[in-house]
Amino acid sequence: MTMVDTTLDEHYRCDEESLAMRFAGVLNAEARALAAAGADMIQFDEPCFNIYLDKVKAWGIRALEAAITGVTCITTIHICYSYGIPRVLAWKKQNTEWGQYGVTLPLLRETRINQISVECAASGVDVAVLEGARGKDILLGVIDVGTEEVETPALVASRIRKALPYVDPARLFPCTDCGLVPRTRAAARAKLSALVEGTRIIRRELGR
Repeated sequence: MTMVDTTLDEHYRCDEESLAMRFAGVLNAEARALAAAGADMIQFDEPCFNIYLDKVKAWGIRALEAAITGVTCITTIHICYSYGIPRVLAWKKQNTEWGQYGVTLPLLRETRINQISVECAASGVDVAVLEGARGKDILLGVIDVGTEEVETPALVASRIRKALPYVDPARLFPCTDCGLVPRTRAAARAKLSALVEGTRIIRRELGR
């Protein structure tokens, strides 16, 4: 879906759904090849799953299923609210609607995707929405990629703790909201260190 949204089709000149299925076939061939070459996990990024909810229902889920058909390794879908760049940060400050996961997660729960990666640090998402994906592995975004400010391990732990009532601990994988490309190397390393230490706090609390 995101590829369709960011591509000007002057070749096929077909409708969005048809173009999405063409892309899905290409991605599927690549994913199968990567899995055969030894990849343990393949992630598909679909930020547009947080934008065009009607299209997600109409054909987005079907395109995702087509992209992962026959892929033998773990498959993940990453749905965020975009990178931590100035334009996105400004939008997040004034946005008041964060209910998109409430639509997409129950739909994804019925698919063959193994893992769902969601943004819960910088967004205003109520983590209770994760209940809608019960039974799937959840990659929980607990690190804000839109700022150089480094989270403390205690803050990371608190963000993980809030999600535990809605995700089975064995299926909860703390991670970053999105990619750390906008951050300096020093901030990125420090944020990842905080992610590790915060996760260790929760593991100790759970006796693991």
